[in-house]
Formats: sequence, C-alpha cells, structure tokens
Amino acid sequence: MSNQKYIKGFPLIKFKSDELIKSLQSGKIYLNSLKWFRDYENDSGDVVVGDSFEAMIHINEATFVHQESGEQIEMSDCLIPTTESNSYVFCMTYIAPRFESFQFDNQQKSEFTNFGDTALIILDSEEFINRIRAAANAKGYEIYFSAVHYYDESADLANVWFSLMQGTHNIAFWKRKAYSYQQEFRILIPGSGLADDHLELDIGDISDISIIQSTDKVLEMKIEKVK
Repeated sequence: MSNQKYIKGFPLIKFKSDELIKSLQSGKIYLNSLKWFRDYENDSGDVVVGDSFEAMIHINEATFVHQESGEQIEMSDCLIPTTESNSYVFCMTYIAPRFESFQFDNQQKSEFTNFGDTALIILDSEEFINRIRAAANAKGYEIYFSAVHYYDESADLANVWFSLMQGTHNIAFWKRKAYSYQQEFRILIPGSGLADDHLELDIGDISDISIIQSTDKVLEMKIEKVK
C-alpha cells in the first residue's frame, strides 16, 4: 500500500510541540499579537520566534518635512510604529504553488527543528481557511490571509509602501529577508478595540483535513506537484 499523501491546494505546515499540535488539530487556533512577537525578541533575544520589526515601518534613509513649520527632519535606519501592534496573526509554513518539487534545505531543517518536535500538515488549505474565516466572522472579526513577502531592510522598497496604501494591516505580511527561510503564510485579524496579547478561535476538529507527523520526518519529505 502506498504511503503517499495527496494535498489539495498549497501545503500548510505547523511545527510545534506534540501537545500544541494536538490542540491545533482539535480546532484551537491561537493567534499572538504583532506586539507580542516584537516584545518576545526584545525580551528574550529569540529571533526564531520573535521579531523586533513586527508592525513597524523601517526607514533606511529619508527626509521628512514638518507640515506646519516646514522643518526638515532627517531619518536613518529607524523604525516607525504603526497602529497594527494589536493585530493578531496565526503563522504556518507555506509551500508556494510555483514549486513543481520541494524539499527543505539545510537551514530550514536546522531552524524548524527549534520550533518543536511535531508537525501538522494541512491536506486541504482552502477548506482550512474557510473554517477559520467562518469562526472569525461568527465573532464579528475582520480577517485576512496572505503569504508573507520578504524585503531587504538596507533599502526602502516601493512595494512595501504601495501595499500599505491598500491598508495598513498589510504591514503584517512583510518581514525582513533574514526570515525568508520560514516561507510564512499568515492569518491576520486586525486588533482594533482589542487589547489582549493573544486571541483564540475554535474551528472544530480538523483531523479530516490534516495529519500529524514528527518534525524530523516532515523535514525529510519530498513534496511534488501532482500533474
């Protein structure tokens, strides 16, 4: 009997402890605030989970003119906070549809091992997203989904600014290129009016659209697109 698993849509994978992965498969979606990720790096120095740039706009070099006084203000290598600090994200590893064949590289194997010894693979990403959307809508939450884009913080990218013009919540979908190995896909709930450092959703058991495997096994998998 073949042990191949077929995935509908693009693969989504979560690496955590066995306890947390089983909780996730039971339907418990735990979203941390962007501020929590920022504070986590600042407090612990852990750049695997934390990121001091979360919900911040990086300015490499710019000159701003004060609207009233006309004074010019020079800014270099600084971070500007946004209103999205209290927005909430749930993060997974994403394997883009453009890959005909995919295997984790050595950096990913090393880094993802630090996330936890157990992995959840979503077998139907569209259905998974639909269930999260339904649970969020039932609570009256806005919700957004997107792969994360990665940028070089040594340069100011026009694409970052353009995306913010479409909505400041899009800052949640930009991270520094040092994190690109994570290939992150994010589920975002804007946090207007919410002040907790996390948010929880219950989407019901998802064992019908997911499987649990050891992290080591998943990192050695070869994922191929079915033609």
